[in-house]
Amino acid sequence: MLFDYIGDIHLDFWVKLEHSPAKMRKKIYDFVQSILPEHPSDTLFVAGDFGHYNQQSYWFIFYLKEVYETIFFVCGNHDYYLGSKTMKKKYHSSNGRANAFIDEVTQMEGVHRLDGNVHEHKGMRIGGADMWYDFSHALRYEGFTQRAIQELWWNEFNDRKFHEGLLPTLEHSDVEKEKVRDMVCDIFISHVPPLQIPLKGNYATERGELGFYLFDPADIFTKGHPRVWIAGHFHQHINEEVEGIRYLVNSIGYKTKEHTIPSRIQTFDMDELEHTQ
Repeated sequence: MLFDYIGDIHLDFWVKLEHSPAKMRKKIYDFVQSILPEHPSDTLFVAGDFGHYNQQSYWFIFYLKEVYETIFFVCGNHDYYLGSKTMKKKYHSSNGRANAFIDEVTQMEGVHRLDGNVHEHKGMRIGGADMWYDFSHALRYEGFTQRAIQELWWNEFNDRKFHEGLLPTLEHSDVEKEKVRDMVCDIFISHVPPLQIPLKGNYATERGELGFYLFDPADIFTKGHPRVWIAGHFHQHINEEVEGIRYLVNSIGYKTKEHTIPSRIQTFDMDELEHTQ
């Protein structure tokens, strides 16, 4: 099975929110064309963080759906952000905003949100959920106490500032883990990656950043782990196997002065796994 994958689009960094819907749609269409692979497959996985505005995220999926027969996605932490009083009034809560987006895009045929469910697709079992941070890396490897890492989270990080009505972080993480406990699948997709993912570079800083970006998947896959795990959140590019799981990350990330060309959607062939065994 061939499939394509992308994540961490952060669309509003690449396409500004416009007062003219037609002008914005044209820019989103052009952006989608710029990130398509030369030969797209018929299946796309999106590992969350579409952006901060539902109207942009909807058209992003809409134009991708003109290319892909089937799209599976999870939501990222930025897809729950409420960045203004207007958004808070419109959606009332972070879940309200995310659910409005999910309800709208899943009306398109072949677009599926993964939230603890498993789909049979082309002979593969496709599962997933957003997942969430549990501070495990900060506690185990960075020398933080539970109190210290939670205080740092509360005082410094944007998720706490722009999320409304979500459960406290550890409770939210537990809920996400319960959604996928004992799941059996071939391909798993989450926004937040697991502790075992082979990240590039040193993220263990004095700010405890890894403590906010990973979770411990122990005791989730009790009946066998997935063969492929697609994740996001870290703005990296990873295609590496660790202990029998192929980890795939293909993030676009924020547009900056140094990063002016978005990453293209990548293609993976499940047959590659057979050749490495």
